[in-house]
Amino acid sequence: MGGYEYNGKCPHLKDGQCSVYEARPFVCRIYGASELFKCDDCVPERFLSEEETVEIVHQYTLLKKQEESKENGGN
Repeated sequence: MGGYEYNGKCPHLKDGQCSVYEARPFVCRIYGASELFKCDDCVPERFLSEEETVEIVHQYTLLKKQEESKENGGN
C-alpha cells in the first residue's frame, strides 16, 4: 500500500475511516482479531490464537507466492 514506513499512524485513515478498505493490506484485515495483533478498541467474539494466526499468515504467504508466480508466467 505505497511502501510507507510505519510510524504509529496509518496514512490511509481519513476522518477516522480507512480510505483503502477494499484493498487494505493483509495485516489490516487481521488486526484486532488475533492475540498477536490486539487493539485497545477491538472486541471480537474471540481472538484468533497464536497458532491460528501463524497458520493464516502461512496460508496467505503461500497464496501470494502462487499468485506472483502466475503473474510472472509460472504455474
